[in-house]
Amino acid sequence: MTSAVIALGLVAIVIVAAVTLGVVAARANLNSPTDFVVGGRALGSVLLWLLLAGEIYTSFTFLGAAGYAYGLGAPAFYILCYGPVAYIIGYFLTPKIRSVGAAFGMITQPDIFRARYGSSALAGLAALVGFFFLIPYITLQLTGLQLLLSIAGYGLVEPYVAVAVAVALITGFVWATGLRGTAWASVLKDTLVLAAAIFAGVALPLHAAGGWSAMLRAVSASHPGWLTLAPGASPHGVAWFVTSVLVSAAASSCGRLQRRRFSARRAAMRCGAMRYCCPCIVFSSCSCSSRDLPRC
Repeated sequence: MTSAVIALGLVAIVIVAAVTLGVVAARANLNSPTDFVVGGRALGSVLLWLLLAGEIYTSFTFLGAAGYAYGLGAPAFYILCYGPVAYIIGYFLTPKIRSVGAAFGMITQPDIFRARYGSSALAGLAALVGFFFLIPYITLQLTGLQLLLSIAGYGLVEPYVAVAVAVALITGFVWATGLRGTAWASVLKDTLVLAAAIFAGVALPLHAAGGWSAMLRAVSASHPGWLTLAPGASPHGVAWFVTSVLVSAAASSCGRLQRRRFSARRAAMRCGAMRYCCPCIVFSSCSCSSRDLPRC
């Protein structure tokens, strides 16, 4: 009981701090739909970087990706690969999207279709497609939230009640603060998430196995073939890996990220995108080039 109260208390403190930061930062900057939806097109490179990081480092980072790696092994490396590919594309594409958005007053993805093709029906269809494709993503995040709260609360919190409260809180927060509030809340949230990810990726292998190389050797010894991809068109093989990287990169380069692109200052856009891209490339290269990692 005491452990559950402490854990849930820490969760509550983080939530209250993030909500407070977002509300205070956004309260004087909601004078128009542009301010609300795309932050007045005035987010600098640091806020943009954190906002983009918030789209990647979610509950999926700690539950979905970890479970995928534990259950399938090497195929999980596609998660490390599609991010750099997507943000290399974004480095060249995003400034153009931002410029066109500012020139034509676009604030959502359907606005692109309306401006380009002059069709409100096509814009409405794009909005519906975007809505329905967001449902699985939101379901994934809420499932992760449910699991995290169940674990943190040691079964003390009813999962469905926790999710219902979370949905109400998120909806109210976004309604009250817009994109700018979300960006400032990401300052706290993503700092904690990145710190936890770095701790899990560095401290845990050192503690459990003595380092990354030792960890990879131990995995190879206990699960032969676990760190190699199956050849050709085998299930979760090389062909699956390549197509998954390309499809995921393409999906990450559009859709729900459009409003983030519209929100940046022109001078900050390419800088912010590249600052995000470089750590992904470096980490992926280091992870996939270890001398102890078997080759396909």
